[in-house]
Amino acid sequence: MKRNSAAKIKKVQGSAVAKEGTNGKPSFFITFVLGNIMLILKIGAVFFAALFALIIWRKSSSVIKDLVNADAEALKAAVFGDVPHLFYCDRGGIGKGVSSSDKLPAIFADLHVIKGSEIGFATLNCSRILPSGKSVWDRFKIKKEWRPTIFGTAPWMKPKQAGPIYLKDVASLRKFVDVVMAPRGTDISSDKQLTKFCGFDKVKVDDETSITDTCFVLMKGTRVSKAVTELEGNLVKQFPKLRIASIDASKRRLSFEDYEDLTPDLFSMKLYALRNGSHHLSMVYPTTADYMSTFVSHAVGIPLNEFSSSEGGVRLLNPAKQAAAKRMKEQVQ
Repeated sequence: MKRNSAAKIKKVQGSAVAKEGTNGKPSFFITFVLGNIMLILKIGAVFFAALFALIIWRKSSSVIKDLVNADAEALKAAVFGDVPHLFYCDRGGIGKGVSSSDKLPAIFADLHVIKGSEIGFATLNCSRILPSGKSVWDRFKIKKEWRPTIFGTAPWMKPKQAGPIYLKDVASLRKFVDVVMAPRGTDISSDKQLTKFCGFDKVKVDDETSITDTCFVLMKGTRVSKAVTELEGNLVKQFPKLRIASIDASKRRLSFEDYEDLTPDLFSMKLYALRNGSHHLSMVYPTTADYMSTFVSHAVGIPLNEFSSSEGGVRLLNPAKQAAAKRMKEQVQ
C-alpha cells in the first residue's frame, strides 16, 4: 500500500513538473499571459469594438434603395429629405426579376461602396409622373442623352445632374459628390438674388414682436481657408433647412457693413442674420463652430425688435463702384 501511494505521489509530482517545465517554473506561455493580461484584454476590447463598428457600417451602407415602383411619399422623402442622395434613372432594366446590382452602372455601384455610409443611393423611374403633373425628367430638367443618367439632391441645394465630365469613371463621379454636392451656402451676387433667396419679396410682417423666417449670410473675405470652408459645411449640415447664402466680399458687401474699414483682406468669414429685408443681426464673436451654431439658434428664435433696423433696407453694394463714386464726389467738391 505504501509503495503504491508513493508511486502515485511521484506520478502527480511528475505531471506538475511537466506542466511547469523542466526547471520547476511556469511555462513561457502562462508567464506571458499572466504578465500581460491587461494588454490582452485591451486588445480584445478594441477588436470587438472595431468589429461592432464594421457591422453597423455595413448595415447602414449596404443597400441601394429601389424606388422604381415606390409611392409618391417614399419618393418625396428621398428626394426632398434631410439626407443627400445620388439617384440613377432606371430605364426599365431593373425590377423585372433581374438583380439591380447586375444592371446598375459600374461607377454608381462602385461609388456606393465608397460613399454609401455618407449619402443615400437609389434607383428610380424618371418617366413617372409626379403629383405636379410633370415627370421626373421635366421636374428636375434632366438631360436624357447624358448616360448613365445620374443626379444628386441635398437639403442645401437644388437637384443637379452629373454631366459628362463626371461620368468618365468612379473618381469623376466621386468628385461630383464631393464638390458639386458639398454642403455650402448658396452663392449670391445681386440684390435680386438675395431678395428671392431669402424670401424678402413675400409678404412682410411689421409686428416688432413677431418671429418670422430668418435668412443667413456668410460674407467671405480673402482669408478663407480649408478650416473655414469646413465650418461652412458643418453649419449647413447642422441647419439644412435654413436659408444660408454665401457672398464674395471682394465683389459685394451688405449695406449695413463698415466695408470701407473692414476690407476683405482683413477677415476670413462673417456671419449675419437678416429679416424682412429691413433688419439685420451680426455675429460679433470669433468664427468658430460653437459660436456660429449658437448664433444661428439664437437668431431664429428672437423677435424682430432684437434685430437692428437698416435704413433704406438691406442691400448689396459693389464696394469698387462705391469707392469710385466717393472719389468723384470729393473731386467735384
